Amino acid sequence: MGGMMAGFGALAFVIYLIGVAIVTVPFWFILKRAGFSPYLALLNLILGLGTLIVMAILAFSKWPAGESGRTSTVQDLMRQVQGGR
Repeated sequence: MGGMMAGFGALAFVIYLIGVAIVTVPFWFILKRAGFSPYLALLNLILGLGTLIVMAILAFSKWPAGESGRTSTVQDLMRQVQGGR
């Protein structure tokens, strides 16, 4: 009976690792693209709370890489047309 329970524990650990990888890998790339240290994604090892912390960092801090979703304004377009002045 003890060997069977150990098998379930090992299976649960493997499922946990797969879940962590599914969450951590995208966060790694998002953090790197946003200009943060991608090692913050390792907070996802604390599944649930770590994910919440990383999402709060992304949502409420100023991104070092700037706002990638920024749209061009008319003034930006005019500067490009006039040669960058």
